[in-house]
Amino acid sequence: FGKISERKNLLLVAERSDEAAWLSARNLPRVHILEPGQLNTYDVLVSDDVVFTQAAFESFVAGPQANDKEGSDA
Repeated sequence: FGKISERKNLLLVAERSDEAAWLSARNLPRVHILEPGQLNTYDVLVSDDVVFTQAAFESFVAGPQANDKEGSDA
C-alpha cells in the first residue's frame, strides 16, 4: 500500500457508526470526513488523498441500493 502524502488535504470516508474515526478525525487540520453516501466529485477533486475505512469502502462499492435495503421496512 502507498504512503499517505504530505500534501495539504485529506478526505477520510468512514461509516457513521465508526465513532472512533469520526472523533479522531474531526479536529485534525485539513482533514475532511464524510460518509460513503455523502461522497461527491468536488470533495474528491480538491483532496490530495482519499482514504476509506474498510467498512466504508465495502459500503461504497455495494452502492446506494445496498444502503436503501438495509433501511427499508419492505
